[in-house]
Amino acid sequence: THLHADHYKGITELAEVLPVGMIGIPIDYRVDSEEIAGTYDTERIIYIGPDTKLEITDDVYIDVLWPLTVSDKPLAADDPNEHNTVYMIHYGSIKIMVTGDLLEEDELKMVKHYEGTDSLRCDVLKVAHHGSKSSSSEAFLDAASPSAAVIQVGPHNFYGHPHQQTLDRLEARGIRVLRTDLNGAVGIDIRGDKLFVDLFRR
Repeated sequence: THLHADHYKGITELAEVLPVGMIGIPIDYRVDSEEIAGTYDTERIIYIGPDTKLEITDDVYIDVLWPLTVSDKPLAADDPNEHNTVYMIHYGSIKIMVTGDLLEEDELKMVKHYEGTDSLRCDVLKVAHHGSKSSSSEAFLDAASPSAAVIQVGPHNFYGHPHQQTLDRLEARGIRVLRTDLNGAVGIDIRGDKLFVDLFRR
């Protein structure tokens, strides 16, 4: 979603157990991308823009929902969270939204842009910004209307994530909350049009 270390460094561990043939990097980060991608043994780099569609199979693909335009100038890896890409993973009839560190301001812009469509509807929502109170606005949660939400957060973290306001908004909508600090790694197992959650605790 963006080049903050807590959002891309995990690929190092992934690459130890699975081959990584390609690195996809938001096009706004094209200046830093060669240094980042050089860390991994990859076949190639692709730059992901607003019109990018990553096709895995006929019924498995990834759409870019945000941003809608390319930045006028490239970004550095230490730029703030306003520069963040949002993806929708389509796996058959199942939809999973990956939000990175999306902030409320951009959530509301997305809601307005996609108003009248079901583009933001998803089955699973990766909760933005580790459950911070600066994200997961009521309007955004209503537009997404997921049945489950995953909060990626470390135990006893310095920032106090996830925030109680965010948890309350999720609970008020009957959304099942899965937290990596409490549940361990969260796996999403899709079988046909059914979705199952696997929890992996150490």
